Formats: sequence, structure tokens, C-alpha cells
Amino acid sequence: MKKLTKFQSAIFTLGGLMLIVGAVAYFFSHSLIVQIVYALGAMGYVFMQWLQRYEGDDLTLQRLRKLQVISGVLILVSAALMVANDHVYDIFAMYKIDVYNYWVIFLFIGVFMQLYTILRKDKELQKKLNNRS
Repeated sequence: MKKLTKFQSAIFTLGGLMLIVGAVAYFFSHSLIVQIVYALGAMGYVFMQWLQRYEGDDLTLQRLRKLQVISGVLILVSAALMVANDHVYDIFAMYKIDVYNYWVIFLFIGVFMQLYTILRKDKELQKKLNNRS
């Protein structure tokens, strides 16, 4: 796995924190600032995660990397749907397309996939290290 620089790691951590704060704060306030915090956090977290490439030839780790990219896309879609929930809802309501709170579903699926891939990648990397020894 490619290591992030200290600056990239800071953006990754800050993005994750902003993602959590924005998601929790949205249930108390639907303000635009909360949505911006969530969206910026999602972008920081996902884009820094995408910089962590796997450059090996293990098919299991390559598959897990692809799942991580897909889950990142789902988290970014959840950010777009959160904003659309309050600001674009009236436009979609004209066309009878209901986007109300679908962002939570995309976030849940994306986070579930993130947890799965993180736990599996760690286990696979440990197995690979033990085989070398």
C-alpha cells in the first residue's frame, strides 16, 4: 500500500472527522453550513483514500481496493443527495422523483463497505507479512 504524506494523512483524518460531524449535525440542523462541512469532509476523506493505491499483484487486495473505490463513490453520492435533499427537492418534486433522505441509505452502504474492506485489507496484509517471515 502506498503511504500518504503527513499533510495527506492530516487531510484524511480531518475529512473523516468532518464527515462524522456533518452527518450527526444534519439531524439537528439542516443548515447549508452543516451540508458544506459534510461534503468537504467526504471529498477530503475519499480523495485521500483514493491516493492510497495498492501496487502489488494479490488479487484479493486488488478486489478490496476496487470495493473501497466504489464505497467512496457512494459516500460522495450521499453528500450530493444531502444537498439535494434541501435545495433541489422542489425541482425534483415537479418531476415526481423523490430524493428525500436517500443520502442516509447511500452513506450506510458506503460506510458498511468501508468497514468491510478496512478489516479485510488489514487481515490480508497481516497474512502476507506472516508468509514472508
